[in-house]
Amino acid sequence: ISYIYNNPLLIFHNNYSIPFIFSFFFSLPTFIPFYFFL
Repeated sequence: ISYIYNNPLLIFHNNYSIPFIFSFFFSLPTFIPFYFFL
């Protein structure tokens, strides 16, 4: 299982998944109405 923990993509995902999800769910509902209604 050590090859999984040494994968840099999975290390990046484990470190930055929560901020990415929060920023995605806050920015997407803001930019979609801005894009479609203006």
